[in-house]
Amino acid sequence: TRLAMEITESASRLLQQQKELAKDFLASVGVSRLVETQKLVRDLESQCKKISDWVGNMRADSGLRIARDKLATLQAEAPDLYTDIAHIDGLVSGMELRIRKANNLSGQCPVCKQPISKSKLRTHMSEIKLEIRKLTAAQQPLKKSLATVKENTKGFENVIHVMEQKLHKGEQHLAVVNRDLIAALHTLTEEEKKQNVIQQYSDTIARADTEVQLHNQYVKDLSAEEGFLTSAAYVFSRNGIPSFLAAEICPRLSAAAERYAQLFTDGEIRVEFQLTDDGNIDVGIVNVHGGESLEDQSQGETRMASLVTAF
Repeated sequence: TRLAMEITESASRLLQQQKELAKDFLASVGVSRLVETQKLVRDLESQCKKISDWVGNMRADSGLRIARDKLATLQAEAPDLYTDIAHIDGLVSGMELRIRKANNLSGQCPVCKQPISKSKLRTHMSEIKLEIRKLTAAQQPLKKSLATVKENTKGFENVIHVMEQKLHKGEQHLAVVNRDLIAALHTLTEEEKKQNVIQQYSDTIARADTEVQLHNQYVKDLSAEEGFLTSAAYVFSRNGIPSFLAAEICPRLSAAAERYAQLFTDGEIRVEFQLTDDGNIDVGIVNVHGGESLEDQSQGETRMASLVTAF
């Protein structure tokens, strides 16, 4: 039992040392931030999805597409309007040149060879001016349309610029969040590894605690068993039950011997039963006329004492 207790206590000490080493390691590793990192990853994934959806919607936005189509249409219309206005400007310039030349004409008409009169000249110049006014009047809607095209072009360019700026900012934000997400996923992988190590060492500590408790309980059981065995050994030793029984029986034996001594020796040779220090029963002889010890008795006295003792 003592050997088993020593072995068990030694095993408990080794387990306690293992537990302390595991605790020291966990202290050096630090607290796991796995839950924190998992929440961060979920938040970043949610942000990525929202921003990605927003960017996708912006890219597919019908308003931006329509604005670009309108701008392309306006940019295609502008050259035709410029061409038409320039053509009318050319016609007007040619007619104004004709008027200046007509003012310098005299004599015969270079075309019809007829004499040039002032009335005919005025009529001819009036016709040219009327044509110029018609051309100028026809040019006004074109200029107005061109001004509208320019104004609308500028407006659509501003709208497209604003929308494209928003889209660009959204794409930049998405790139930043994606970068943060990649970093968070890497951190999550490291934290999961750390958590696994922490869990392993925590399990080691828990197992050590359980085994130490079992060992301690086993030591208690062994101690109780040792106490029981010690008590049993003492009870059944000479100083235990035998000694108790001897102490109880010696006065009874002495009383009985007294009666037989009276019967056989008239009380001259008496026998007394006594308990020795080592728990044995010793027989003493009391001889009124003889010695005090057994060796001092005569053979007859010894026989009488033996007879009393036997009975």
